[in-house]
Amino acid sequence: DSVEAIVEDLRVDPLEIELSADVIDLVDGTTGGDLLDRVKALRRQIASDLGFVVPPVRTRDNLDLPLASYAIRLFGVEVGRGEAPPGTALAIGDRLDSLPGRRTQEPVFGLSAVWVPFELRSQAELLGATVVDRSSVVTTHLAEVVRSYAARLLGREEVKMLTDAVKRTHPVVVEELTPAQLSLGEIQQVLQQLLDEGVSIRDLPRIFEALSTRARLSKDLDGLVAAARDTLGPAIVASHVQDGQVPVLSFEPVLEQRLLEGLRVGEGGGFLALDLDLSQSLLTHLSALCRAAEDANISPVLVCAPQVRAAVRRLVSTGLPRLPVLSYSELSGPTPIRSLGVVTAEQPSLAHQ
Repeated sequence: DSVEAIVEDLRVDPLEIELSADVIDLVDGTTGGDLLDRVKALRRQIASDLGFVVPPVRTRDNLDLPLASYAIRLFGVEVGRGEAPPGTALAIGDRLDSLPGRRTQEPVFGLSAVWVPFELRSQAELLGATVVDRSSVVTTHLAEVVRSYAARLLGREEVKMLTDAVKRTHPVVVEELTPAQLSLGEIQQVLQQLLDEGVSIRDLPRIFEALSTRARLSKDLDGLVAAARDTLGPAIVASHVQDGQVPVLSFEPVLEQRLLEGLRVGEGGGFLALDLDLSQSLLTHLSALCRAAEDANISPVLVCAPQVRAAVRRLVSTGLPRLPVLSYSELSGPTPIRSLGVVTAEQPSLAHQ
């Protein structure tokens, strides 16, 4: 083998979808397989939503996978697996016991579902189920993986490409920022932090302006991220509006004061030096409030003082990775706020619904 061929074999694809032998029909256009077209559309949608171009997704067969299954890999490591049995559609919903098929869970949200024979789609819909085809199941799962790992997918080359694109339309903004004040690596860290919290980086010119202003004072990562978030505040808030309001959870004043007193700054940014009992109690009570909100089909945000926002996010991200954490200053606009509950040091307090 040539050196070039060996090097090519060593290449690790950022994103891969592996299909078992009987699921490969999803990428066979001659038999109606449309997964490749769905993936292309998804990449365009992610670019529009999050503001960066997702790397190409490699699709290949894997004969070692169990039949009727697929796997999603990120830089060679499996991060998701699901089913897509041939000749079926996925009926999502409760009270589907009368339908024949394989009981399962929808792979992204864990909802109860049944893989029903394709010809029973209409019957499932009459029972109130949401029915989706196999390609949609795989694409929705891939979309969740991309959004969850967006920060890891934004490499230095991608940042250079985005910066060059901004430079063509806003040359002064880029020249003022890099390399004069921040390196590409430092900009990458800020953008990764934003993506990690589900914040779109599409408005890069304004983000870069905010970073330039902040970098003159300090280059600490939390401060740079906060500056970017402040300039994006209305857009961040708008993404969490439900029924014209932002549903929020907050800390009681006594607890928030304890968080402020426990704030420490390390190499990785701010963190909360709290005793173990308080940390566990806080997370337990916050989880209970989140479950109550989700049971009512509400996606809450946690709001806190700007000084501890980044540290609070780090604290809750392991147990509640989907919970957005906003600062009071980010919520200072005209959008109405609805309080769903208050986290206390002792027990959770549920607001009246």
